[in-house]
Amino acid sequence: MKKSMKIFLWILLAVVIIALLAFVIFVYNHGNTKFYEVPENVHTALENQRVEKPKDTVRIMSSNLLVYYKSWGGVDARPRAKMYFELRNTFKPDVIAVQELCDMWYQCFLQEKSPYKLLYPVATGVNVRFTALMYNTETTELLEQGQHVYSEGDNPRLRRVVWGLFKDKASGKEYIVTSTHFDLIRRNKEAEELATMLSQKAEMVALSNELRETYQVPVFHAGDFNCVNNVENWEELFYEETPEQIAKRDPEVMMNDAAPTVYEALLEDLQDTKLIAEEQSFAGKTNAESPSYDHIFLNGDAKIKRYASISDPAMHKMSDHFSIFVDAELD
Repeated sequence: MKKSMKIFLWILLAVVIIALLAFVIFVYNHGNTKFYEVPENVHTALENQRVEKPKDTVRIMSSNLLVYYKSWGGVDARPRAKMYFELRNTFKPDVIAVQELCDMWYQCFLQEKSPYKLLYPVATGVNVRFTALMYNTETTELLEQGQHVYSEGDNPRLRRVVWGLFKDKASGKEYIVTSTHFDLIRRNKEAEELATMLSQKAEMVALSNELRETYQVPVFHAGDFNCVNNVENWEELFYEETPEQIAKRDPEVMMNDAAPTVYEALLEDLQDTKLIAEEQSFAGKTNAESPSYDHIFLNGDAKIKRYASISDPAMHKMSDHFSIFVDAELD
């Protein structure tokens, strides 16, 4: 081999090694949260709402994390992930329905040492699926899992149902949790988007009934459904706006965008756990009458001991959605 060829190959090898190292460093830094601290008001807010899980219950949470996309209003996920880790460690849910899990959030979860494991986070190639499930391996055993992509919707990475059949290690009782993220009403496409959302609702309910019949256990549907309860209180959705800004909005348009028809359609087949909970927990100015895009629905029999929204205004530093959870006593 000629000397010039050897030199070329050595240079090529060096370039490849440098590129690989640069990629590894980029990925590591992309999910490295150790240089960030949880703001004191976030820590205080979480401590103020801390509540122990009742005996013989499972805790199911839903969290829309808000992707790190500026066009969606998201900012760097790393400091927000640090807050979310504290939220999760404070409330210790058994299963979490996750939405808007972008690549930066995924890298943060990968680097965090915890007992939580993700279901279906990565698609073929390098794309991260935005809708996933997470469960606590110390308290919960995964028995079966699956996913369904909606036949209609703007992005299959978001518009899907991920489900898991779980067994509570303490009681041995089984239950199913699903995570989903419905489409939304867009301006000048109201009729088309409403039809899409109702189609997604129908497919989710059909899957729910199939799962319940197959496994004979309660099915909990958690996620961002992009439809609200109590649409008459729509102003509360714009918590960051001044009264003057809210006054400029058209109430009819705002109530239509909140897709109350979809929420009402969901109630035809499922129970909203907030409405049947024995106890409710809120913070800030929110209460049981406050509108929300995030819900946990139930298909089957379970006693909902508590419904909670981690809704202190300080939590807006983490996401534009409040995490919610239920404590459910299984039959």
